Amino acid sequence: MQKAKMILDRALLIVNAVLITCMAALSIWQVFTRYVLDAPSTTSEEIIRFMLIWFTLLTAAYVFGQKKHIAIVFLVEKFRERSQRLIGLAINILWVFLGIVPMIIGGIILLSYTYSETAPATGMSMLFVYSAVPASGVCIVLYAVIDMLRGSSRIGTAGEGEKG
Repeated sequence: MQKAKMILDRALLIVNAVLITCMAALSIWQVFTRYVLDAPSTTSEEIIRFMLIWFTLLTAAYVFGQKKHIAIVFLVEKFRERSQRLIGLAINILWVFLGIVPMIIGGIILLSYTYSETAPATGMSMLFVYSAVPASGVCIVLYAVIDMLRGSSRIGTAGEGEKG
């Protein structure tokens, strides 16, 4: 399980690094074309916006997998360790449900409604843009399942002591 998590971590980090680098380069290009050439590039602005959607959702999935997300733990920490593990398991089951139903299934439904739409400036299919929703849902489900199988569903240790 640790190897699967490491592969998923590495893949998300690489994709996010590429996305943030491309967004920075395109932003510089956008500023250059707007202020130096006095001819703003509309396509780069749209591409940056689409990359930001992917970057945000995949980063959220990565942060979830690292247990670095916002969590309210003061109440759960009052329970014994066994109870904390059960609550953590219940929360992971809830995350699997939320990853599958609204993100994966809802994302696929969204894709079915928007597959024929194209972006105005680039002509890019919106199918590609909105695919970020089910893709991040799959990552969240994988992280939650890995966490349940590893038995590390304990609340209150949000990322402490874990090595990525």
